Amino acid sequence: MESPGALAEIMRLRNGLGATILTLTGAVVAGGIAVTPAVGAAMVATIAATGAGNVINDIIDRPVDLVNRPDRPLPRGAVSSTEARALGGALVVIALTATLILPPLAIGIAAVNLVLLGTYTQWFKGRVLVGNLLVGWLTGSTVLFGAAAVGTVGPVIAVLSVMVIGATVSRELIKDIEDAAGDAAEGLQTAAIVWGRRRAVQAAMAAAIMSVATSSGPVLLGVYGNAYLVIIVIADGLLLRAVWQARTDAGEAQQAVKRAMYVAMVAFWVPVAITVF
Repeated sequence: MESPGALAEIMRLRNGLGATILTLTGAVVAGGIAVTPAVGAAMVATIAATGAGNVINDIIDRPVDLVNRPDRPLPRGAVSSTEARALGGALVVIALTATLILPPLAIGIAAVNLVLLGTYTQWFKGRVLVGNLLVGWLTGSTVLFGAAAVGTVGPVIAVLSVMVIGATVSRELIKDIEDAAGDAAEGLQTAAIVWGRRRAVQAAMAAAIMSVATSSGPVLLGVYGNAYLVIIVIADGLLLRAVWQARTDAGEAQQAVKRAMYVAMVAFWVPVAITVF
């Protein structure tokens, strides 16, 4: 192993923290700002499960990453296959253990997602749109998981989950464009390869528009007001601009989609914070 940092890298620790923020957001929106054992366990389970999924993905995807991502830990030799398998197994155990103290609905979501994480790369990743939709569900369901951890899944949580799913599917389609060369070499049938760049961008825009259209839900439901509206309009604009950018620069566009998602999370936090403070 090159360094302990290589283990954090193969886990995609930053992505795991992002997923954990989504779990925390679901818990906060559903149950308010409160530190409880259930919320802590849900956050630990999320970051461990996300890390495990990324490690498993890299183990299976090593030949593709030699072309698309040669700087990742496994292709460059910073982490051995044995070390990666041990890390992935340990993270699965941590995720399962943390989930056991949660309510049944949260346990059910976690169980389904762990199975999907384990089968994604081998069975679903190389299929047109299927893999994109699966990653969208895995990301959006972290919000449901956080809400289920505190026992409440209401309309606003459903809206937030659909928003995250739409934005994530959009980002995954853009990533397909960025990775087209390596994916084609491995015989994968992604949207960018089968449909071409133009149609893949159109599909990404359709998913983004779904997210944007759904974002008005909390206002229409009378749950959130102007503070939410101002921030979510900014987030929606950033999302649509990011997808448009994918026509010429897929790498920057998929990062911009991620930034837009973080702004959208702020929109959900602000109304909760206002009621508390």
